[in-house]
Amino acid sequence: MKKTILIFSSLLAIMGISLASSTPIKSPVNDNISKVKIHQQVPTLAPLIRKVIPSVVSVNVEGIETVKTTSKSPTIPFWRLFPFCEKGSPFQDSPFCKPQKKTERQEFAALGSGVILNAAKGYVVTNCHVISNATKVQVSLNDGRIYDAKIIAKDRLSDLSLLQLIDFKNLTAIKLADSDTLQVGDYSIAIGNPFGLDNSVTSGIISGLERSGIYKTTEDNNTEDFIQTDAPINRGNSGGALVNLKGELIGINTAIYSPRGGNIGIGFAIPSNIVKNITSQMIQYGQVKRGSLGLKVTDLTASLAKAMKININRGVFVSSVYMHSSAQRAGIKSGDVIISINNHSIDGLPPFKADFGSFPIGAKISLGLLRNGNKINVKVTIEKIQHSPKKTPIVYRGLEGANFSNIKIKGENLLKVDSVDQKSNAFLLGLRQGDIILSVNENHVNNIKELHNLLLSPPPYLALHILRGENSLYLLLE
Repeated sequence: MKKTILIFSSLLAIMGISLASSTPIKSPVNDNISKVKIHQQVPTLAPLIRKVIPSVVSVNVEGIETVKTTSKSPTIPFWRLFPFCEKGSPFQDSPFCKPQKKTERQEFAALGSGVILNAAKGYVVTNCHVISNATKVQVSLNDGRIYDAKIIAKDRLSDLSLLQLIDFKNLTAIKLADSDTLQVGDYSIAIGNPFGLDNSVTSGIISGLERSGIYKTTEDNNTEDFIQTDAPINRGNSGGALVNLKGELIGINTAIYSPRGGNIGIGFAIPSNIVKNITSQMIQYGQVKRGSLGLKVTDLTASLAKAMKININRGVFVSSVYMHSSAQRAGIKSGDVIISINNHSIDGLPPFKADFGSFPIGAKISLGLLRNGNKINVKVTIEKIQHSPKKTPIVYRGLEGANFSNIKIKGENLLKVDSVDQKSNAFLLGLRQGDIILSVNENHVNNIKELHNLLLSPPPYLALHILRGENSLYLLLE
């Protein structure tokens, strides 16, 4: 009981109440504190938002688009009087009874967002899909001003477009951050005009980096290297800003993943470094000029890494290097694995294509390579593409159609391709008459019997290291 009274007395003493006297104890310290007005600030992003909002604009688009419409009526109107097209009729699948598809040109109006990159020149970046088929573009600022804009350039592969305002004044541009320094868990803020609600602000974190395969389009379009964020992004946010807690642009909001079209916390933005590289080309050339290194590359998968005895599972595998190319002059060899561009790590082919595709012809870049377990760096210059790219299948099975023979070169037993049927899997794989097979999955092959033994139990990934003339290259078969 005494302990309880002691504790209670101590609490009262802390509160400034005495059990012995009703007269308050005066303290000079307490008197001074009572004269000071204490104001406790509530954490807020308002100052940051006020700084960034003038740089984020609304993009209003008008245009004409071609749409497909379907007519459910038969081609010949009077047939409607007869039951020829009813279900179960022998004529129900005839051209006369099937819905007829037509194309029509219709006017449309659309709304998106944009970000001011250059206040002096009036440059605004937005998504390419925002101004697609546009005949008129207007940009609305947060203070109510409206300016006409002209389209400087559009780039479908990066989904970026550059606008320039007409007869503008007193603009505020945003500062670009280095998106290569982003980490999963960093705070992010999305600003735009979802559903026409101007200057809407949402917040979240960076949920992932180097996201690809979002659009599910053709291989040529696979230049995706998105930032993933859970900051809510909705229709109309496209082209808007994704910023960090310094008010710097880290990305351009461009897409969401949603089964039903609404936000579920999975949004994607184009990294600011790609935005910077792409728009710099648009300003200089009026277009994006993508070049070549003279490499044939593929994703480094776990099965390929195992087959090639590579001790990492992510990167870009160099299957061949073209003669007289920039890559050959830089010393890149088939079998190398690209692991970084300009000291920015690369985990796979899509982010490599996206980063590489944002550099202009003539740019000098540094590639980090893994060769025989050792890390090296090379400087290489992006050159103009000297050949027209062809779409070729990536994966084939079997070596059917190729005939081999045992040969000896400088005392070494090797395997030679005598002939290849042009309609065979081996030809599609890339084998050609006269090729010398040096190794299979990094295992030296001396003769046909050894090759046969290796293929008795087909490996998950087949990597043929061949010599073709003076060129050494890899042919990959999954």
